[in-house]
Amino acid sequence: MRDFSRVLLASIVLLLFASHGAWAITIFDSLGQPTPTPDPIPVPGGTANAASLQVYNTQEGCQEFVTDNSTYFLKKVTIALDDGVSGGLGAFNLGIWDSSGTDFLGTGHGAPGVLLTTLVGSSDPFAGGDYAFTPTGLFTLQPDTSYFVVASTPAFPANYPWLFTTDNSPAIGSGWWGFDNYDGNGWYMGNVAGQGAFNPQLMDVDADRVPEPGTMALLLTGLPIGLLWRKRRA
Repeated sequence: MRDFSRVLLASIVLLLFASHGAWAITIFDSLGQPTPTPDPIPVPGGTANAASLQVYNTQEGCQEFVTDNSTYFLKKVTIALDDGVSGGLGAFNLGIWDSSGTDFLGTGHGAPGVLLTTLVGSSDPFAGGDYAFTPTGLFTLQPDTSYFVVASTPAFPANYPWLFTTDNSPAIGSGWWGFDNYDGNGWYMGNVAGQGAFNPQLMDVDADRVPEPGTMALLLTGLPIGLLWRKRRA
């Protein structure tokens, strides 16, 4: 029984990999792309790198990613931050939002609207580096859908500089960036402060592809065959 179970499990795994290739896929990736030369600027609590989007108590930042025609389970989101300003308050937040919000600049592009799920990771990513955040549970990414990763902190004077790239597009995927400085106007998306609409924040989105119904049906069909094979062997 134990040997048969192992054979059956191995067959299922092999079938899935043969049908879909590796489960894991990168939906969006701009990590490792070039960034502008650091340029210190005054920000609440001190100075920060101008080659970044400043996330502090009166400004949050976002980066969009778009799925293809497949369904996915979100695995993790990784963002690149520069050295922070006045950290240690433990109030950094990252979440996935839908695109039902309004762009104040009138580009016609979507913006963060409704929070869909929060992500778990460092609550105080003060030192510069890449930080990974994961869903609190199973979170499904729907096909052909725009999502926004939103970074925020309510604490003052905490400031977390989210680096961006000088490339016009990410290495993998597509999406607009933006910020909301709580001035009552909502989100500023795309061509703001001289930065092009497709100069993305440094971010990576990894997910697992959900098997298609046809593949699942094939697996279910194979289970009775395997059981019949075992019965005849017995």
